[in-house]
Amino acid sequence: MSDGGSSSYYSVYVECPFVLQPYTAECGDISNALELNIQEVNIFKEIWRTAAARQNRGKEGHSALRAAEKIKFFADRNLQLTKFKEK
Repeated sequence: MSDGGSSSYYSVYVECPFVLQPYTAECGDISNALELNIQEVNIFKEIWRTAAARQNRGKEGHSALRAAEKIKFFADRNLQLTKFKEK
């Protein structure tokens, strides 16, 4: 069970970046820098975990189907809230 803290699958080494020297990117830092809302953060994290799983460094028990369901759930919620705000 996770304690909610940082996990290795939320970091990725960027060996050949467009601009800077190689560095380690952190999911949370990128989410904060982009000012993602909570639905977007959950979608982003799930995409990140799915990509990490494809690279054999994913979260234990990860399921691509469950990930897709979570992405859809948070995307639907984000759409619902966006429609409400634009009324």
